[in-house]
Amino acid sequence: MANTSGGAAAKLAAEGLGGGGNIVSLDSCLTRLRVTVRDPGAVSDSMLGRSGALAVIRKGRTVEVAYGPRAAAVKESLENILKAHKSAL
Repeated sequence: MANTSGGAAAKLAAEGLGGGGNIVSLDSCLTRLRVTVRDPGAVSDSMLGRSGALAVIRKGRTVEVAYGPRAAAVKESLENILKAHKSAL
């Protein structure tokens, strides 16, 4: 597991989830991110692992990424990345 800050983990997670354009929705619970993606094939488990993910669970277009207690911090940073991506379009 990579020891990355929320911001660094979120950058890697965005890449691992196929980029900002592939992320449809994002939510979290105490230990996991729950992400709906456009193309599940664009998701890279190895990249998510480099972001510090403890596990990646796929169910159709839903991807759950377990980060443990850092999930909320990663989600907040990932939301900021997605906002920047949308404003750049």
